[in-house]
Amino acid sequence: MEWRHLEYFRAVVRHGGFSRAAEAIHVAQPTLTKAVQDLERATGTVLLDRSRRPPGLTDAGAVVLRYAEEADRLRRQLDRELADLADGAGGRLAVGLPPMVGSSVAADILARFHRRYPGIALALHEVGSKAVEAGILAGELDVGFAVLPVREPLRAIPVWDEPLAAVMAADHPLARREAVSWTDLDGQPLLLYREDYALHDRIREECRRQGVTVAVVGQSSQWDVLGRLAGHGLGLALLPRSLTRRLAPGAWTVRPLVRPALHWTLGVVWDAERYQPFALRRFLATLTADATPSPDVPSA
Repeated sequence: MEWRHLEYFRAVVRHGGFSRAAEAIHVAQPTLTKAVQDLERATGTVLLDRSRRPPGLTDAGAVVLRYAEEADRLRRQLDRELADLADGAGGRLAVGLPPMVGSSVAADILARFHRRYPGIALALHEVGSKAVEAGILAGELDVGFAVLPVREPLRAIPVWDEPLAAVMAADHPLARREAVSWTDLDGQPLLLYREDYALHDRIREECRRQGVTVAVVGQSSQWDVLGRLAGHGLGLALLPRSLTRRLAPGAWTVRPLVRPALHWTLGVVWDAERYQPFALRRFLATLTADATPSPDVPSA
């Protein structure tokens, strides 16, 4: 059994057939067919149900695919470790970056890191906090910014904390109050982040904890879209306070969310149980040395 046999098998499954896989990875179809046949001979069992279109996994095929995915992760880790040995001053850092984090918190941290280590390439992946966690655990990301707390075995260094505020139209009944409580939200139409964003879960969990029922009337991954929709009267949006200051001028009102306040707590997250390449070690060391946020980062 060879690495490429597992790689080609994964490609056939991922792309839904031999011809599509051959086109996607630029390998001749007969080569793919022979590789999968060799893998089936090596394992002594049929891995693909070829009576289906596209071919489906057999029970044994599902098991082999799981190990093929793990073998691919291990090979990428091997490549990274060998690259570290060959190049002690360069490297690449794959960073998970939720869109609402990028301009307000992460940009300053990443810029300071780049000034110290210009030879390390930054590969930014804009995904939600949940996808950041999943990407780190899968070995696809080295590090990321995520809403805290995060699940084990991930570790985190907190880098930002601020309360959420309620954004609404200027003529909304709650706009006349100095602050908005969770009780005030009961029965209100609410604009939320998508389900793949951790803050979506934090808000829904707090609603349940406070016994508040809300009607979710819209969801987005873009904080400014939520703010604009709220300003037009579609519902209330709960945004980090610093982001409300960056909303375009309009007929909207911001009020503190209290009793209790819900905080947007961000951390730099990584998997301490995995091998830490040179770039990640340098990034964490830089972050620890620069524990105090830069004045360029908006204040809470």
